[in-house]
Amino acid sequence: MSRYKTGHKQPRFRYSVLARCVAWANISVQVLFPLAVTFTPV
Repeated sequence: MSRYKTGHKQPRFRYSVLARCVAWANISVQVLFPLAVTFTPV
C-alpha cells in the first residue's frame, strides 16, 4: 500500500513479502491457537 516504491515493481520482492505474511500467519496460528485453547475455560 506504500506508494514510494511504484517505480520499482519487482514480482520477486512482492512474492517475498507475500511469503513472509503467510509464514507469519502460520506461526501466529500455531502459537496463538494452543494458547487460546489452554486459557479458554471449557
